[in-house]
Amino acid sequence: MAEPSNKTQRQDRNQNPRSWIDLPDDVTASILLQLGAIEILVTAMNVCTTWRKICKDPRKWLTIDMCDVSVYGESPSPYPMDKLCRKAIDLSCGNLVDISVHNFGPDDLLKYITDSCRGIKRLCIVYSDIANSGLIEAAPMLPLLEDLEISYCNYRLDITPFNMFHCIQHGYLEVIGRCCPRLKSLKLNKYNNHNTKYNFDGWDGDAFAIAGTMQGLQHLQLFENRLTSKGLGAILDGCPLLESLDLRQCWHINLEPELAHHWLVKLDEELQSRCIDSIKNLRLPHDSKHDYERLAAEKLVHKEFVEESKNYIVSS
Repeated sequence: MAEPSNKTQRQDRNQNPRSWIDLPDDVTASILLQLGAIEILVTAMNVCTTWRKICKDPRKWLTIDMCDVSVYGESPSPYPMDKLCRKAIDLSCGNLVDISVHNFGPDDLLKYITDSCRGIKRLCIVYSDIANSGLIEAAPMLPLLEDLEISYCNYRLDITPFNMFHCIQHGYLEVIGRCCPRLKSLKLNKYNNHNTKYNFDGWDGDAFAIAGTMQGLQHLQLFENRLTSKGLGAILDGCPLLESLDLRQCWHINLEPELAHHWLVKLDEELQSRCIDSIKNLRLPHDSKHDYERLAAEKLVHKEFVEESKNYIVSS
């Protein structure tokens, strides 16, 4: 019997085209996993019944990463980010363990997250309106938390003259430290405009809170923090398990001899030796920030701060 020709095979394929719906569910699921949470919620779930069923599987929502990229441009977001995030949380059916929220989110969203899911191990909040009071309320609901990032959230509280009483703003860290005994990684990244007279003084509130309540930390990033050598010493004493420490842009400490005179910060040679001897991965204040993963958020905050500073000066 003669083998079918290539032409015949092509005709058969054209007459009986394969459909995405005919793919096995596990293959379809693998393909859909390449999409982001927003694309799945807005588009994929509405393609067909089969895709919708696969997208609603709670196992697909153990990790949620949602970012409103519109804030980096001029156009407003076409999506209701808060509503979509809550929908994703609901789809996890309480099984959520890892969630990242970028560029949106009020306090009540954080409350919704912690009320809906009690097994969260990683929480990342970047450029959000979630306040310290919201973090204090949420902390007792996160007993399994191991990895926490709080970057550029309510940044006005970190910058005088917008809040002249910034020294009381570290209380939420103490609550988190006490309520989250499994915490191993903390990224606490802030914005400080170093060109104003208000930010010349160092401040160790964050450092003392971390040192006093987070003894199990292994990884700590304090980008643009105003801690001094005293605060750094407290962290080294209180967090003996630290393996990595990122102090980039922390201008109130100086572990580099050649730059000590330039920044008028007294070099603490003993502290320098302790850092080098005990920390495997150490990033110094003047190290390059080219690989800093929050550069986009930092630039956005700087732009807002410059604009608001102008308005503050005009109204004063």
